[in-house]
Amino acid sequence: MIVNGLISVKGRVKKTNKSISQNNPIIHGVPNLKMPSAITNVNLKQESQQRPNNSQQEKKQKIIIVGGSHTRGSASNIKYNLSDDFNIKGFVKPGADITSLTSSVTEETKSLTLKDILVFWGGANDGSRNDSQEGLRKLIKFVEVNSNTNIILLCVPHRHDLPSWSCVNNEITTFNRKLNKLMKSYKHVKVLKTGLDRNLFTRQGMHMNNLVKERIALEMANEATKILSKQAKVISLQ
Repeated sequence: MIVNGLISVKGRVKKTNKSISQNNPIIHGVPNLKMPSAITNVNLKQESQQRPNNSQQEKKQKIIIVGGSHTRGSASNIKYNLSDDFNIKGFVKPGADITSLTSSVTEETKSLTLKDILVFWGGANDGSRNDSQEGLRKLIKFVEVNSNTNIILLCVPHRHDLPSWSCVNNEITTFNRKLNKLMKSYKHVKVLKTGLDRNLFTRQGMHMNNLVKERIALEMANEATKILSKQAKVISLQ
């Protein structure tokens, strides 16, 4: 029995804890202890911060990069030049031709929209096999299938491990010229040139050094920003 804040137990009287008796009512003989509101709010805040925000991830603009060995490291280099508003993924297949590259990202490109960017950098191996004409046909089909998004195509760099007059470099020159000409009729496609000097390549002459990769990544990031800025204006006017 509770009498004037005192508990009577078999004739003995015991004082109750004032903080419990005054602030926490006793129900069926058990104190109803409440969690301090300040602690509760902190815990809720920490829990909300730990939960991944899927809606924010889905709203991020996507940039997908696909290509051969030249694209190695491009995703991280482009990410360095852009804000956290972009979700960037790279798919690198060294030694692959255009047919293999375009077919490797079929599922990834289905969800892209005009708010996203698809970067393609391939064709070096097609040129080395004098098969650039077939590569162009596959690339045109790839561009037409992915008309749901913005596409950046990069020209094939010359092979500095071979003479400039070699059949491979002549094939690359022909490929780049036709690529620029054919893509002019596609409004969602932008072609970036990669006319690079010998001193921008490794000692072997076939692969670009890290410095020029960073420079090209900056150009791709700037072009992506321009394209998406234009698309945002078009969408706002609709």
